[in-house]
Amino acid sequence: MDYVLETSGRRHVLVANRFRELVNEHIFTPSYWMARDALGDPLGGRGSAWRIQDSLQGETIDWVLRNYLRGGMVRHLVHDRYFFSGLEKTRPWCEFMLLLEMRDQGLPVPEVVAARIDRGALSYRGSLITATLPGESLTARVLAGKLADPVWQAVGRTIARFHQAGIWHADLNANNILLDLSASEPDIHLIDFDRARRRDIKPDWQQANLDRLLRSLEKETRDEPSAAARVTTGWAMLKKGYSGQG
Repeated sequence: MDYVLETSGRRHVLVANRFRELVNEHIFTPSYWMARDALGDPLGGRGSAWRIQDSLQGETIDWVLRNYLRGGMVRHLVHDRYFFSGLEKTRPWCEFMLLLEMRDQGLPVPEVVAARIDRGALSYRGSLITATLPGESLTARVLAGKLADPVWQAVGRTIARFHQAGIWHADLNANNILLDLSASEPDIHLIDFDRARRRDIKPDWQQANLDRLLRSLEKETRDEPSAAARVTTGWAMLKKGYSGQG
């Protein structure tokens, strides 16, 4: 087994075996890292994620800590609690396990460090820690300038690998695709697998996933005509890579 489950009262912590010696009761608390001067600026929306750079027990760490927060209108009523219907149905548990499985399959996803579930009477709060990945989001790269056709094709091939493995990404958008172009070959990763799951391989949800990504790219570039034009031509290359033609 690649992980351990540690339970204390109503708190449950999943830890990947490789990180067992580095995990303590404080690592899910931003104030702990702030006191160590290791907490970076918030990442993403709603202030739910932070980059952590520090040294623990002589090992340099570069992690992302993310708290599960509500979105949509319900966030005004319930900020960070979810209905508890079983430990193995909680969002941190599901994402932690899926990341482990995908890494075992060789899919390009972040290495998972640990997850925490804090139970109440009928609800829970959750957090997840993953290793930081190099690179910039697809959004940032498109806004910064033209991406070469082979990069767009590599993005398409990467998405196809997940779809061929039956992985449905609940929020496949341009900010959840990371590109590291520092090497001769582009290194592409997908991130943020909250609510993702395995599904029977069918073209309907796969196409819906791609449609969601295209809407995201169009939204991110709608105020930048030159970037929007790059998306139009780049998308054709992405589809080419996705279909195995490039």
